[in-house]
Amino acid sequence: MTMPFSIDFLDDGRVLEWEATADGAVVTEHDDYTPRFYVAARDPASDLDLTILQSVYDQHPDVVATEMVARRPGFRRDKEPVLAVDVAHIDRVTPLARQVRQLSDYPVGDLACFNVDFSREFRYCLETGVDPTPASELSTLRLSVPVTETSNDVYGELSVAGDTVTGSPTDILTAVQGALDVRDPDVLVCSTSEIVPTLHEIATDADVDDFSLSRWPDVDHQQLASRSTYSSYGRVGHSPARYNVPGRAIIDESNTFFYGETNLDGVLDLVSRSKKPVQELAWASIGNVLTAIQICEAHDRGVLVPWNSWRHEFYKPMG
Repeated sequence: MTMPFSIDFLDDGRVLEWEATADGAVVTEHDDYTPRFYVAARDPASDLDLTILQSVYDQHPDVVATEMVARRPGFRRDKEPVLAVDVAHIDRVTPLARQVRQLSDYPVGDLACFNVDFSREFRYCLETGVDPTPASELSTLRLSVPVTETSNDVYGELSVAGDTVTGSPTDILTAVQGALDVRDPDVLVCSTSEIVPTLHEIATDADVDDFSLSRWPDVDHQQLASRSTYSSYGRVGHSPARYNVPGRAIIDESNTFFYGETNLDGVLDLVSRSKKPVQELAWASIGNVLTAIQICEAHDRGVLVPWNSWRHEFYKPMG
């Protein structure tokens, strides 16, 4: 069984597993991974025919295969026939699941989707059985910018592994690339993840073609999520954009709870418990990690995880 600390998904569907070894990171490339979600009747008493839905998915260009399998749609339900849909690319899972709600052949609410809204690396570990706990110690490199620099398109000052670098864009890029070449870090600890796109934009503007934070040629970085605002228990929060650098995990110090409260060892302990690789564990909340642990338990029991499973909290007496 492989133990990748980082998993990357390329646009063409290939998956890169990065394992830490005593001699540095080793990458394994896969071109046969197909993420899967499920569709079943919401009411176990209903006798829905899923063959129409199956034929619709079979004709979709983003679907690799479909099959009827026996699964438990809930802990209180026995095994029953459900439709399994294998998808060509991990980014197409949610859009394909949404199509269930658009079919006139089934009344709205009669069908439910399962195993849809998993984070990318966690889904991969869950479905393939790989363990994201690194087998060797991870090397790190810290990059930080002063708060006064965070909104600038060009950095005039940057801290690289604790050493402050000032000067022209070329000076800063040279310092970062030099540290990358010497340390070859598995983890980039950034004061803000915006350092990642900003450095690459600076390199483009300065015509520095050989600069890259990435370990994989032709892919400098990927944006996984845009900035967003959310409301939780009456409070409004702001989530920064999230980025990915192939071959290296990113820890954003402005968007991490566990790394801030513990350290990398604390993060790795929870990685082993939750099957969430380092990068996803670092930005996860306590609730997110607990949910991941519950999903792992459900998966081991052959129980599917409902999409949009939110339900209100029941009344609880004081005391």
